Amino acid sequence: MKNSLRNCMHVLMILCSISLWSCSSDEEKVIPEIKPNKDTVLFGKDGGEETVYISANTTIKVVSDDLWCDVKEEFSSSEKNKKFKITAERNNTTEIRNTVITITGADLTEKIYVTQDAGTHMEVNTNQISVDETGGIVSVVVNSSGEYTIEIANESWVKHIQTKAVTQNTEEFEVSMNPMTEKRSTTITFTFSDITEVVTIYQSGMSVPDPDKSGMESDATELVKKMYLGWNLGNSLEVPGSEVMWGNPRTTKDMIDAVKAAGINAVRIPCAWDSYLEDETTFKIKESWLARVQEVVDYCVDNEMYAIINIHWDGGWLEKNCTTDKQEEVGKKQQILWTQIASYFRHYDEHLLFAGCNEPDVINSTGMSVLKYYEQVFIDAVRATGGRNVYRNLIVQGPLTSIDKTYELMDMPTDPTPNRLMAEVHYYDPWQFCLKEDDGEQRWEKLQYFWGAENQKHATGDYSERWNDYGNEDYILEQFGKMKSMFTDKNIPVILGEFGAIQRTIDDPVIQNLHNESIAYFHKYVTEQAKNHGMVPFIWDMGGDMSVFDRKNNMKVKEFLLQGLIDGANAGNYPF
Repeated sequence: MKNSLRNCMHVLMILCSISLWSCSSDEEKVIPEIKPNKDTVLFGKDGGEETVYISANTTIKVVSDDLWCDVKEEFSSSEKNKKFKITAERNNTTEIRNTVITITGADLTEKIYVTQDAGTHMEVNTNQISVDETGGIVSVVVNSSGEYTIEIANESWVKHIQTKAVTQNTEEFEVSMNPMTEKRSTTITFTFSDITEVVTIYQSGMSVPDPDKSGMESDATELVKKMYLGWNLGNSLEVPGSEVMWGNPRTTKDMIDAVKAAGINAVRIPCAWDSYLEDETTFKIKESWLARVQEVVDYCVDNEMYAIINIHWDGGWLEKNCTTDKQEEVGKKQQILWTQIASYFRHYDEHLLFAGCNEPDVINSTGMSVLKYYEQVFIDAVRATGGRNVYRNLIVQGPLTSIDKTYELMDMPTDPTPNRLMAEVHYYDPWQFCLKEDDGEQRWEKLQYFWGAENQKHATGDYSERWNDYGNEDYILEQFGKMKSMFTDKNIPVILGEFGAIQRTIDDPVIQNLHNESIAYFHKYVTEQAKNHGMVPFIWDMGGDMSVFDRKNNMKVKEFLLQGLIDGANAGNYPF
């Protein structure tokens, strides 16, 4: 009995031991676990810090795939909930960026996905661009994470023309020709958010060749001796915006050849420039227009003729602004235009002359002081372009190009090159014979058909009021005498830049013929006495009823008028 009980107790003890072992084994077995409190983290472009908690019952390793995102463990009072700080740097790229934080332990892997916004970023491929005096298109490549603004410090000569977007933006700018000899600079500022990039444009000035006297040997008095008779290509190249808008056909070489064949060897070419500007702020003249003026100049010079180009009326931008309040503005424009014109035509020899303006609207001493300033600007601008322009013969205009106003007010500018300056006046007296278009009620308002003392005899009967004792031969001698004493006697030649008279159409053929004879005589006398007084005569030809040649009809000549001019040119002699 005792043995049986002992055996039972032993078995029971074994069973209990097995049971206790089994329970103890179940309690010691732990299942590994890793669990972050978030699986994504978002950062703005400026970066920053984020805290994550990772619940783990095993040893873990936490690493970031990229250097811009850092992860470090921080102190945590809980052994199971581990604390980590994720730090992202500022994103200086133009792209959104992503990385992964990997958590590993006990053959387990968890990931936290990190995303950062694209950064505020902008850079340019250059901060300095150099351009020669001719200008042109320049480019700046901009790499930016967003839209930026462009500010040009001086838009008068640098303009933004387009944006070409490929993978980056290529910004194109047009730099105008620098008509001045001084170099210049401006800045282009690109701004995006708080980022600024500045590009500086440097442009060289117009190159200035050394003085060149070849082909420029004749001073003013020597040169005018070579000008036998002058003619105006009127109402053509001076027409604002269109050579043919005032009724004359486009000028051709054949036209100039016909003028030369008629015995004329000098051509005044009135020119518009303001209406042919490429840019109203920089005053850059269109290359096509400079080329067209040159084409006509070549018709003359290639024919061994002398040519004068000027700045004509062209809306009156200079002529109507000989005022102190406009002096600085107009003077600047005068300088820029003449620098361009003179530079373009610098290679021509003495056969080409420049005239500063046309008929400046000046009636008092204040206006004369402004006009003198404009003419000084003209002279200085031309001389500053160097080469043959240092010796080129230049022409300055009297106030209104009126003989009386010139005699009363004219104050000549100075020229650093001696004996290369001429004055210019025009002559259209008497007005009733030369230019008046319609009859008036009073006798002095009547159109005159006859001119000259000897032609008074034709003013009889119905035509008794068609002659006036004002403005005949004695008046011409008096007026031209003023120019001789003021200029010629001081070895300053005068260009009689315009003169002429309208040919009237009269029903009576006899009177028409007598009128034509007066026209011829007037032109003969003016031409002869102009030369006798040291003035080069240039008849005004605008086509129609005030012309020598019919440009619309194969240059048909008014023979009576041409003969008067030739007779006067033959009879006159320059007193130099």
